Amino acid sequence: MPAEPAHDQAEIQRVRRPQVWCYRGIPIYRRDARGDLVLFKDRGRTLAEMGFDERTLPGELYVLRRDKLSAIAEVQAGLNGRMLAAAAVGDHQRVKLILTQIVEETFADPRAGNLEALGQTVKGLVEVYAGTGAALQRMALMTSKDYSTAVHSVNVAALVMGFCLFQKRPQAEVINLGLAALLHDLGKLFIDGGVLTAQRRLTSDEFAQIKAHPTRGLEALAGGDFPAEVALAVAQHHEKIDGSGYPLGLTYFSEAGQLVGLVDCYEALTSDERVYRPPMTPLDTLKLLKGDMAAGKFDRALFEQFAYSLV
Repeated sequence: MPAEPAHDQAEIQRVRRPQVWCYRGIPIYRRDARGDLVLFKDRGRTLAEMGFDERTLPGELYVLRRDKLSAIAEVQAGLNGRMLAAAAVGDHQRVKLILTQIVEETFADPRAGNLEALGQTVKGLVEVYAGTGAALQRMALMTSKDYSTAVHSVNVAALVMGFCLFQKRPQAEVINLGLAALLHDLGKLFIDGGVLTAQRRLTSDEFAQIKAHPTRGLEALAGGDFPAEVALAVAQHHEKIDGSGYPLGLTYFSEAGQLVGLVDCYEALTSDERVYRPPMTPLDTLKLLKGDMAAGKFDRALFEQFAYSLV
């Protein structure tokens, strides 16, 4: 295939391997023996349709940065289809794996347009799992190889959607709260990774960065068309009804913020392993959160309803 005119390294972006099979309308490039960028796949067909598989695919492939938004949209659509196919046959482990890939791809370029598209992902999940919310909650307990912001977000979303389905809430409400849960930690994408993964207690300056992530997340939503629950959960999921939370120390705030905040705490305590604190069992976690509820940090009725949904 012909060589492309020289591209600056800043104009191209390496394609992540699992996503490359989703591209149909996006040209894909590789480098030849001289290091020149050459067209590898034109628009209008997939690599699978061209006869490639994992064994015959070259090592490094690229897309142009100007095509990145369209590329993410194609990946989201392609992975959505695979995820729903896995859900239809009850392969919940694969559903979680693909959902995490969708979130990782979206979080790699967290612009409002990309984030909005996650609404269709959540809608598809809610429709498939409408009668089996418990399956979503069990999915959150399935272990993942690497615990990341994306994995945590998927777990929180699965628990929130499972809880809402258990309560037989209207589908639109389940979708909105599920998307809110999926995006609640959006602001952490703008914090240094070393701070997020530190296997030690944070310094005061580092904790100040962490405390700013709800505000950073809210800023990232600006200009997008999101349900109100999304902005509320992003901004308020670390508030506590006794005023001890952050960033504003609110004592009265939305149910979306309260629900996602409660589930966020539950998931982090049961899943996130740190040197100074191993993961807790679900029962021990509920006992700890019950103490926080008794101390006035969480709403009693909401805590009891959530705990009951896990039984």
